Amino acid sequence: MNIGIDFDDVITPSIETFLEWYNKNNNTNIHMKHYMEYKTQMPHIKTLEEYCQLWWDFYATEEHHAMIPKENVIEILQKLNKKHDLHIITSRDEKIQKHTYKWIENNLKGIFKEIVHIEYFYDENKNEYSHLTKADICKKLGIQIFIDDSISNLLSCVNENIKCILFQPNTFYDKEELSKVPSTIIKVNSWKEIEKEIEKLEKNQA
Repeated sequence: MNIGIDFDDVITPSIETFLEWYNKNNNTNIHMKHYMEYKTQMPHIKTLEEYCQLWWDFYATEEHHAMIPKENVIEILQKLNKKHDLHIITSRDEKIQKHTYKWIENNLKGIFKEIVHIEYFYDENKNEYSHLTKADICKKLGIQIFIDDSISNLLSCVNENIKCILFQPNTFYDKEELSKVPSTIIKVNSWKEIEKEIEKLEKNQA
């Protein structure tokens, strides 16, 4: 099967590492549980453009390059790679793709058939960034299963009849938000659970 996988906070602990880096360099104490909405929790960040630039700066750091994959990621992706075509589909801008490639080369070399960065462009008239959706990319690649930590990304994919897995939902969403997630989206809290759910979907397809 063709399986699409988000990168940040599915394969890597990106926000956790980002906050450690940000707190160290800005003498702040922002915790993961407070990091629910972009820029509202970030001192000195006033615009979306500034927020994006902050992340782009982080991607070039040694802290980013030294990130350790989430638990069981390497073992399970190596097993899945023997039976399926794996694709990374990330919201990271193409301008920092060299940092993504460097991390994957060091940790998951040879695992992925393709690494797709969503191409952002800044619309000065709207004062916002625009891009293709992950559902657009999944359709183009023929993705059958998509794994992400974003409810909104998965909702758009479910509408395209793609099997969707929501990773570690309790990290970013409260009970009210999760209650609105349709039963067609599978919720998991670990990579071991991802492995089991893919096995079930594989048997159902056979």
